Amino acid sequence: MPYQSVSRLRHNYLQRDYLGNRSEFVDPIKSYHEDLNQWARTAKKRMHEHCQCLLKAAANPRLLAVAINKIGRYEMLGDIAELADPNWFPWDQLRNLQKEVLSGSFRRGKYRKAKIPKIGKEGFRTIEIPDDSSRILSRNLCTLLTPMLDPNFYDLSIGFRPSRSLAHGIAAAKLLVDQGKHHMVVCDVKDAFGSVPKARLLKILRSRLHQSPVLGLIEELLDRKRKWGIPQGLSLSPLCLNVYLDHNFDHWWNEQFPGTVLVRYADDIAVFADTKQDAVNAYGAICQRLQSAGLQVKESQYDAIYDLTSNDHVQWL
Repeated sequence: MPYQSVSRLRHNYLQRDYLGNRSEFVDPIKSYHEDLNQWARTAKKRMHEHCQCLLKAAANPRLLAVAINKIGRYEMLGDIAELADPNWFPWDQLRNLQKEVLSGSFRRGKYRKAKIPKIGKEGFRTIEIPDDSSRILSRNLCTLLTPMLDPNFYDLSIGFRPSRSLAHGIAAAKLLVDQGKHHMVVCDVKDAFGSVPKARLLKILRSRLHQSPVLGLIEELLDRKRKWGIPQGLSLSPLCLNVYLDHNFDHWWNEQFPGTVLVRYADDIAVFADTKQDAVNAYGAICQRLQSAGLQVKESQYDAIYDLTSNDHVQWL
């Protein structure tokens, strides 16, 4: 059968069986993630084709309902969530949101700023709380984009990824130390979410998502008026930060410094080296590379380098 015929069948199959266009309410099936993980690695034609129908999936009312469940029914629907049938959702509102997205008329609401305590650290972190429609769309986009983008991420990028946690980062660090890498560079990307150059991020996304029409929606949710920074507090933002650092830092580091191992949890960086001089060189390379990506290291060299043979105490993650 000619490829074009297969393409049309595949497109219909995606819409019917993967993206929840059914008479009854169902969660997207497991094979959606399994196929996308495979396509992301090996099947560029199929991935390109799938990207062209992403906007329809992002606006699909039944997938938006799944997003509400993932955020929390009570949090999104209020007291009515306790009274309504578990399969009840505000379908009229979701269909109106679908029309706005597909017509290109959707505009995000104003994001509300709030300060929350930093986990395990002193001080507060400023986040931006999106309006309900933006929050639902962002959550749905994460469900759709993660299995497409995540498979090609650097293996030791740990934060905000499926089936990975702080425990995996700590276990990786312990293994590297046990292997004799007793010199560490531990640092943060200063104001990582607030400093990402937006145009450069969108260029990377255009490439990885094959010029998908969904990019206009992503740009709107990330606030198209900003030249710098992505809203911390939006479900989509950690994935975007991983995309940006994966492209500009992770794979570059692994190629340039294969003997000096990088473990990254979002904006928290740890590098494991054999000698103190290797650690000093690594710190300089980190600063230089991040600066070329429009980012900065928060710590000075004195504060970032640790010698475990001298009983230095390291607090990472």
